[in-house]
Amino acid sequence: MYSFLSGTYSSVPESRETPNAIFYTEYEYTSIRYFAKMKNLILIRHGQSLGQTSSKQGLSRKDPSLHDCFLSNKGVNEAYQLRNHPTLQQYDFDLVCTSPLSRAISTCLLSLGHLVEKELEESGNVSTPFIVHPYISEAGKGIPENQGRSISVLKKDLKKRLSDITTSVDNIVDHFDFSMLPESWPEVERYDKQVAKEDHLESFLRWILVERPEKNIVVVCHYNIIKWILRNRIDKVPNCLPIECILDEDGLFLKSDYEHKSIKPQTSKAKSNKQHKKQNKR
Repeated sequence: MYSFLSGTYSSVPESRETPNAIFYTEYEYTSIRYFAKMKNLILIRHGQSLGQTSSKQGLSRKDPSLHDCFLSNKGVNEAYQLRNHPTLQQYDFDLVCTSPLSRAISTCLLSLGHLVEKELEESGNVSTPFIVHPYISEAGKGIPENQGRSISVLKKDLKKRLSDITTSVDNIVDHFDFSMLPESWPEVERYDKQVAKEDHLESFLRWILVERPEKNIVVVCHYNIIKWILRNRIDKVPNCLPIECILDEDGLFLKSDYEHKSIKPQTSKAKSNKQHKKQNKR
């Protein structure tokens, strides 16, 4: 079983192998039990994109005009209405993460940008981080909508497109933290191969659990990212529908399943090549 936390494979009894489990070193286990505990993680797929409506426009999904495409009009409405969704209103979010692709970051801005507006109005400062993370960008070789743009071009486009919807768009866009994007962005190594994609997403979860102090986190990303991160435990991923999850030392769980989890943490220091091969066949 692969460990989200240690980046190693561990030999565990067959009956204990589940898609939820995390296995890690004893040192990491001690650190996580002390620092991380339980975190609320809300996953959101972006609003309807122009790529999703390409067939209605008479376009192929591979048409160059869809390069890092924006939201459709319906997608803009979905994203803006999301800010009033009952699920989101239950949480006091202290960390917001988004994919750097236009359809995700614009959804994030429209649905959660009011947090920036509220903090600026109340104190003049914004304390909630809005982090743009490359590992939750959609993968898909040869699909223009999955190919990003330079940060400067993206920021300028967001401000232009959304200025009629929110007067605070400049403040919100400028608050996004792009520092985690590599210097080569958007010319980055693709991770369409399954193993590389899994490594990136597990690193993202490990980053949230181990390195970030926040407890209530919302992640705006994509269909395939959510399907993988939940190990296909849900059949559909609708646009702009919050999915409540719990992330703890045992793994990532749908909130509805969390009370029934029965997995106990395991520790391991050695990598098992045999188990590695077995996992890759699954």
